Amino acid sequence: MRKLLLAVSAFTAYLCAALGAGFVDAFVLEPNWLKMERVTVASPALAASLGPLTIAQLSDLHLRGACGFLEEQILRTLARIRPDVLFYTGDLVSRREALEEFWRFARRAAPRLWSYAIPGDDDEALINDRWRDPAWRKAGVALLVNEVVPLRLPGGGDRALWLVGAGPDFPWGSYRDKIPEGEAVLVLAHRPAEIKHAAIRGAGMVLSGDTHGTQLGIPALRRFSAYARRGPYMAGLYRVKETLLYVSRGTGWKARPIRFFCRPELTVFRFVSSGATSEITVLPGDE
Repeated sequence: MRKLLLAVSAFTAYLCAALGAGFVDAFVLEPNWLKMERVTVASPALAASLGPLTIAQLSDLHLRGACGFLEEQILRTLARIRPDVLFYTGDLVSRREALEEFWRFARRAAPRLWSYAIPGDDDEALINDRWRDPAWRKAGVALLVNEVVPLRLPGGGDRALWLVGAGPDFPWGSYRDKIPEGEAVLVLAHRPAEIKHAAIRGAGMVLSGDTHGTQLGIPALRRFSAYARRGPYMAGLYRVKETLLYVSRGTGWKARPIRFFCRPELTVFRFVSSGATSEITVLPGDE
């Protein structure tokens, strides 16, 4: 009986320690532990436009106030790697008053050339009357709201890159009218679901976010996350027909400040004309 009690006590102590460690990891450690993901994309068309440039992506910052520990990590990392271009793929703020803080963040995060941003659903609800504010440009950010713009980046390739900022009401039916045949197209779309439209129309790649990677990195637990109901593209690199999709896990949170085996992400892309692309997931029906 004594041995049984000792065994039960030991198991209980172990279980409590494991639960405590998991709680600290999910609520304290991982939400503040940035991971830089490096992604190689083999695409002759995109490489011809982006050449040797270093491209970075941030998504779902969900700023609520002054920059905290995580945001300072992001800024230090950006200062170290010095990307040429920085793309923000939506949900910049979670409070209207945090927009000024985002502009301060963007000025400090300034890449070598320029930053481009699209709004997410939170931004659409909170700051849609600030789209034309000159403070965006002063912060070094071009905000694309359902726009198509040609870019010729210094140090990039010898062809223009057509950058598309696609919101939920983007006119996909006519967007190709603005782009010459055969030109490289990169789409910024907060919602990964826009890949279906982009793939049908032959875009080269889509960068998105929105899902937060479900904030749960263990597949068996993802079904408990509300984000899992937003579609099949949760995090990482996918291919739909001939179009690539990258879904960032983002850096912030919306409903709960929790991340478990799903660290905040800063993504750095390298575009090459030949060679191997980073690991791609192709879901059934997307061939």
